Amino acid sequence: MPNLRDKTLNHMATLCRIMSILFIFVSIICALAFFIGVILFAAGAFGYEFLTTNGGWNPSEPGFSQRELVTEGVTFSLFSALALTSYLIAFKMFRSIAKTRHPFERARARELKGIAWVNIACAILPAIAAAVVSTLGFGNPYIPEDFGIDYDTLFNAIILITFAYIFDYGCILQQQDDELL
Repeated sequence: MPNLRDKTLNHMATLCRIMSILFIFVSIICALAFFIGVILFAAGAFGYEFLTTNGGWNPSEPGFSQRELVTEGVTFSLFSALALTSYLIAFKMFRSIAKTRHPFERARARELKGIAWVNIACAILPAIAAAVVSTLGFGNPYIPEDFGIDYDTLFNAIILITFAYIFDYGCILQQQDDELL
């Protein structure tokens, strides 16, 4: 009969396998979103006649202006690329935990910190990119209402960094436990 430790390890490994599969699926969606952002950027930068049904741009049609497409394309692509990076790191982390059944390793703490730093970039860089694109005259005039920072993502990144340091401490405890055995 398996003891509580073995049951917990089995549950953890199963959940980590499920999470790694989920993050691969989400990564594929994110990669598609990145390409949609590139298409939006290209449509705005080079004219978007290829996106309309009649082959030409009609200003009376509702939709995005070319400048809006450039701004949205740049920020959407950047956000999607950063999110994809974060999801791939998470996939690697969960896959490693599922295989090794050792969550408290230095590599896992580094991966958590990596996800956190990518989330910080995700919270700040799209607003900076929109400001740069508009300053260069390609996108919409950039008028920040709240500096364009995604505070939810930034707060989540701070939580992840905190958990990464908790994982670091867990690594120390795991190493001490392994040395005692």
